[in-house]
Amino acid sequence: MIDFLTFLSDDEALHKFNDNISGLAGLTDVEETLLLSNSFKMKKKTLIVVKENLYSAQQLFNRLYPLLQDDVLLFAVEDSLRVEELAASPNIYGSQMDVLTTALLNPLPKIVITHPSAIIRYLPSKEVFNDHIISL
Repeated sequence: MIDFLTFLSDDEALHKFNDNISGLAGLTDVEETLLLSNSFKMKKKTLIVVKENLYSAQQLFNRLYPLLQDDVLLFAVEDSLRVEELAASPNIYGSQMDVLTTALLNPLPKIVITHPSAIIRYLPSKEVFNDHIISL
């Protein structure tokens, strides 16, 4: 397998991203995936990526997971409150708890992919969430 980190280490877009310089609009899906995965491997810092909707967040997660495995997490909620109240998916609730637990109990850097509907929802404080974890 090709080591993309070595191959792209001199890439201008990767350096701009790592230096927080704007000007990276219009990336293709593959460019976005390689940029995020290589930046994460170089810096080993937690990244929070906010995509425009749940579908885009899931697509990015599906592209990054083969490259980073357990270093990438998807924090998702239904895009519509009405859908969430009528037909809430137990898989999404389970995934939310898994992401929150992993982020709390594992201090290693991660890429967390989310979308606006997920980040505007109420989340318990770290202390409250930690107090309600049940160890089996």
